[in-house]
Parts: sequence; C-alpha cells; structure tokens
Amino acid sequence: MASIPSADDLQFTLVRAQKNWRSTIELPWKLPEQDYVFILTVKCDLNSGEPSWMLYRNDDSGSHMLWSYVSSDIHLIRSLIRTESSAPGAGGLLTDEVCQVDPATSLAVLVGDAVMVNAEPPGEREHERPPAAGAAGGQGRQCEPAAEPGPCLKESSDSGLAGDLRKSQMPALLQSIAMGSMTGRLELVHGEKTGELFFEEGILRHASLPGALGDAAALEMITWRQGRFRFLEGERSLHQSVEKRLDTLLMEGIALVDQADFLTRAGIHDRARLVRKCPDISDDDFALTMLDRVPVDFHLLKSFYDRIDDRKTLADILQQQPLAPTQWTPVLYNLVSRNLVVAADAVAGQEAPLPPPVTLNVSMIEGVLKTLSRSETGVLGYPALIYFLDQETRRLRRGGHPFSLVVFDLCLMDRSQPSGLRPLPIQSAREIASRIKAAKRELDLLTHFETFDFALLLPHTDVDGAATFIRRLERIISGDPLNNTIHAQSVVSYFGIAGMPQDCEDPGVLLAAARQAKETAGRRQLPLMLFRDLFSLEEVHPPA
Repeated sequence: MASIPSADDLQFTLVRAQKNWRSTIELPWKLPEQDYVFILTVKCDLNSGEPSWMLYRNDDSGSHMLWSYVSSDIHLIRSLIRTESSAPGAGGLLTDEVCQVDPATSLAVLVGDAVMVNAEPPGEREHERPPAAGAAGGQGRQCEPAAEPGPCLKESSDSGLAGDLRKSQMPALLQSIAMGSMTGRLELVHGEKTGELFFEEGILRHASLPGALGDAAALEMITWRQGRFRFLEGERSLHQSVEKRLDTLLMEGIALVDQADFLTRAGIHDRARLVRKCPDISDDDFALTMLDRVPVDFHLLKSFYDRIDDRKTLADILQQQPLAPTQWTPVLYNLVSRNLVVAADAVAGQEAPLPPPVTLNVSMIEGVLKTLSRSETGVLGYPALIYFLDQETRRLRRGGHPFSLVVFDLCLMDRSQPSGLRPLPIQSAREIASRIKAAKRELDLLTHFETFDFALLLPHTDVDGAATFIRRLERIISGDPLNNTIHAQSVVSYFGIAGMPQDCEDPGVLLAAARQAKETAGRRQLPLMLFRDLFSLEEVHPPA
C-alpha cells in the first residue's frame, strides 16, 4: 500500500490471521516520501489465541524489527504504527479518538471529553489572550469547561489536562502525554485512592499510590476506568521508580482490564462467595491444568486456591492474603477460566431467584451413547473418535487447552501362532474396557480405533500426563484374572501416544502419529512409545 494501514485494514488482517491460525499474515506499505518499506506481520498464538504483531522496516541495510506486541486492540496497534512510520500527521498522538495539539495554531483541544488548555510550549503562552477557537481554520468551536475537580485534585492555573476517566480512557490519555513529550505530574483520583504519575518529556519516571510505588502502582492506575484526572505541567519528581517502558505497561494493563471484565461477567466481585468446582483435584492435576495459564507465580496461585473453602468471599480471602488488584486479578482469572473456581451466592444482598431445574433424562444420554457404540464391545466406535477429536481441536485453537491421543491394541499371548499373539476374545475385551472406563476421568473418551485397535482421547492432558496415566492403566489391566479363565498377565498391549500441540497442529497428523508410535512399540516389543521419541530411532520417520 501507499499509506499506513487503516483500522479496517488491520481488522481485515486480524480476521485472516484468526482464520489461518498456523500462518503468518503480512501487510506491507511504502510511503511516497520514504525510501524504505514497512511490513506488519500478525499470527494468532496457538495456546492463548491472542494475535502477535511484529513491525519490520526494510531498507538498504536489511530488515529490522521495530517492535513486537501481543494485543487484540487494533487501535493501539495502529497508533504504534503511526508513531514508527513518522507519516505526515502521525506524530503527536496515537489514536484517532485523540486530537493532535498544534502549538502554532491551537490554545485548546479536546482529548475525548477532557480539556487541554494552553497547549503552547512553556514560555510561549499568552495568558492574556482570550480563549481561542479549537480549529486552525478559525471555525470557533469553543471547548466546554472541565467538570469540578475531585477532592484531592488541586485547582491550578497551570493544569494543562483535566477530565473524567469514564470519558477519557487511561491508555489514550497516557499515550497523548507520551507522544506530546509533556513534562509534569498527572494526578488521579479513583474512589478513595489518589495516585500520581510523573513524566519527563513524555517518559514515565515515577508512579506512587498508597502502599505501592513504581511499575506496580503505574499498572494499577492504568486499569482505572472511573475517577478524575488532572495534568499539572512542569512539576517534577526527584524519584525514578518506574523501570518498564510505558508501552509495555499499557499492554499489561489492557490484559488486566480484559481479565477483570471476564471475572465480572462470571459474577466475581468482592462479596461473591468462591466455590471450588473440583474439590478433590490432586496437586499433580492442578499443576497440569495450570500449565498454559496466564503468567503468574505458581506458588501464589496455589496458596490463593488453597484459601478457597466454599465459605469465604473474595474480600475475606484478600483480608487473609492482602494482594493488589494487579496481583489477584490474573490469579483468579486463571482459576475461573480453567473452571476450577466459580462464584456462588453473595453474602450480602438479594439472590436472583432461580427457576426449577429441568429433569435430565439419563436414559436419553445413554441412548445417544449406545447409538455411537459398537454392540459387541459396548465401546464408542471410530466415527465418535473423529467427531470428538474435531471438538477438542476446536477447543485447543480457541482456548489453548492441550490434549493427547493414545492408540493401543489388546492381544493374548499364544505360542502356537506365528506372531506369538492372537486376538483377545470379545468377552475379555469387554471386561478390559470396563476396567478402563472405571479408571479414566469422566471427560476421557474410550473408543475403537479404525477396525481392531482402541483409542483414548485425553482432554486437558499433555503427553507426559498421558504417559503417567497409561503406566497406571497397565497395572489395572494386568491385575485380576479375566472371566476367571484368562490370566490378565497373558494380555499383551502396546500403547502409542501423541499430543496436540506438543507433537503437531493437525488432527489428521495426530491420528497418524499415535498409530505410528503404537506400531513401533509393537515391533520393538515396548509397552509404551511416545511419538516424540521416534525421532531418536534411525529407521523411523515422522508422518508427512
């Protein structure tokens, strides 16, 4: 293209990346007055589903990556593009919703519904002049006065920016200060909290809140969506407590806002009673469930979970374990999004009346499963495996939940046969299938694989977790005699394991990989083979 991408261009590119999640989508442009080419790439992460953007500049010296961000906010991405492109009209601000200040022509502009007054550089202000029109062409739109300041905001003739956070969002406000290379103190009032952010030529240097300083304080204030603000130009602080770049803090803040919105939709608030959905989950299963969590300290996550006892509210837990919102929000987001914790009734306030439950006809559920099962074994058929494999693949691409597929066979040792094995009788196969059903989790799926083999589909389980389960399952299968006639020790089984996304990203390849691992286990007479271990065998090659 001959211009920087519009919001529609970025939205179109993002949709393409979401539909082609294994591909990197590129969007190049070259501005007429520049000798180099910009290339924006986006690819949706397999685990989180979030798009990862990268901006490159190609010139005579080669290709250089300018930045990399993970965000679904196309307006923020476009703002960063405009900043790097240095296109005419791009400097000064990052979003279309924020108007650019032109010191040569403007005395006042609107940022959202906030009012920026006396926008000329210090030393060039003419306080004696009457209020001027907001547009360069003299179209006389007068700025509306700012609302009354909050209780902790000082009245000052030097304040250059004031307004309401409900109308002027924090990311746009901070980007405006940064891109305007402004120096001063931003005062913020949010409920009973008052915070300060100090900028030096647009760079965030110091942030303070009651009980917090630096990055933690800045990150919490970025998430505020209610309150009042005022920028006092020229005020400085001798402290320098902020270490991260402002754009990094903004990205983390946007993620926190998304997580807080998710918790709100889930009914989580300070008076909500928190309930464990899986009270008997083991430490190992808890760790497996949290493998692909939003980044947070695991020990903090586990200690918070251990305090949930189905009686305490969120406020009760935070009283026992004091945490800032920037700490407990991602912790609780991980627990709720992984379906380990839910909000029960509120301790105070009226409960919404619930309608009487609809009676679930268990026989209907059993009837559906019976139609999908093979009559001779009572095990779900191969078509059912293909259907549920497709569903797990969609969940993986949507929510990043890994899963594993185990393919295995069941035979009896028989020295009279050339192979030393013979098929397992149907009655014995039904008995073993019954043992497997009793040992597996409710969400795990036992099916036939193609014609003669069997398969286990293990949701929310990586390859190592699947291998641990299969080793336990081997002991269960070889325990008691089968039908009082066949010794379970005479049953021979070979297991092959493959997982998504650890081994591959395509369900068809997963089927082939698990089958190949099982066949290799049989040839080498190994009870268990992981597909990833095949690469150490010279004669075995991965499926195409």
